[in-house]
Amino acid sequence: MREHTDGQEVFEPKRARAIIPGLGTVGLTRHLCQEEVFLGSGALTLPDLQIHLPAKHIAPQRFERKYIGNLTGLRALAARWVLFHHFLDDLNFPVISRGYLGVDVFFVLSGFVLSIVYLPKLPENFNWLWYERFLSRRFAKIYPMHLLTFALIAFAIFAGRLYGYHFATTDVENTGWSALCSVLMIHALGSTQHLSWNGGSWSIGAEWFVYTLVFAPIGLFFRRFRLVWVVLITVLVWSMLLTVCGFFFAGNIGKITNYGALRILPEFVAGYLLYRLIYHRRSIRGDLFTAGGMLLVFGVSLAHLDFTALLLPAVMVLLTGLYFGGSVTNAIFSSSVMIKLGKASYSIYLMQGLVHIAFRIILGRFGIDLGSSFVASSVGAVCALLTGVLAFRCFEEPVRLRLLRLFNVQLNRPAP
Repeated sequence: MREHTDGQEVFEPKRARAIIPGLGTVGLTRHLCQEEVFLGSGALTLPDLQIHLPAKHIAPQRFERKYIGNLTGLRALAARWVLFHHFLDDLNFPVISRGYLGVDVFFVLSGFVLSIVYLPKLPENFNWLWYERFLSRRFAKIYPMHLLTFALIAFAIFAGRLYGYHFATTDVENTGWSALCSVLMIHALGSTQHLSWNGGSWSIGAEWFVYTLVFAPIGLFFRRFRLVWVVLITVLVWSMLLTVCGFFFAGNIGKITNYGALRILPEFVAGYLLYRLIYHRRSIRGDLFTAGGMLLVFGVSLAHLDFTALLLPAVMVLLTGLYFGGSVTNAIFSSSVMIKLGKASYSIYLMQGLVHIAFRIILGRFGIDLGSSFVASSVGAVCALLTGVLAFRCFEEPVRLRLLRLFNVQLNRPAP
């Protein structure tokens, strides 16, 4: 046995022991059969022994899949989709013009991966230490890069004004209040009317919202629900988002930014639902699901806005294929290039706004409009990609590791 941080004893999923009258201490695995019965110094194998324990005493099975790296490769693809959308949107290329859907892919992926990583370790009852450790790791991941890009873009905006570059004033809210909301990561809760400063960081505010207020309640309460109820809840919140989108945002989910908390909620819950759906699955033809998911996602990106409702199931099909993997899927999404770009996807996403501003300022001095030049936009996108990779290696990852060491010291410090 081992102890949770709340002092409760639970059985390990791979090896545990039980005291059985007349037999002694019995070793158990998660299959609860064909184990060894330890009697003093000897051991006796009983192949037919079956012991059943209440489910509440058994720790959740940990997800251990060979091809989890495929999900990292998807991060690389989604980041580049958003990146090319921002740089090439004015040229109206198919698929690229709907690249904002890459953010929705990230939201579903976030709910799925966090459920895989953290929920098997979640105590039966709420535990503040687990919650603090979870938030400290997420904070170390997202906040340093968010703060850096905010500061750099604020500097670029003020520097541009000094050199006579006039930024857009419509649908932009670069004020002191919006700066405070951005620093506090509450700018996806409707605290501002428009995008501000590093515009793409609204999704970081949305992510922080689910980290702090949504993820733990989902893990604690939804696991008590039957799967059918989780499906119904997911369908309900997704339908509510689509209704709000249709009434207030002309059916374009890409316009839900400063109210991004509404956008991420059903997609994050869908990630948890997928975690539940594949929990007991042993094998699935990953290549088939990956191909089908890719076709569905890009089909939605080519179709009319009325087909946005299909986005969520399309992403879930894609994630299923990537999770279980296959020869073709693994060769593409787990390649060294995709893994490296996937690890740097967060920095790539946040740095693109800064590079976009820099290119507009520089090219503007020569009378070149970035949005109307395919060559200039493509060069800018590549530069943003490389800048993001450099930022990941030189800033995001080193600072994250340093903060994790600091947080671990604080959380493991004896109480006074």
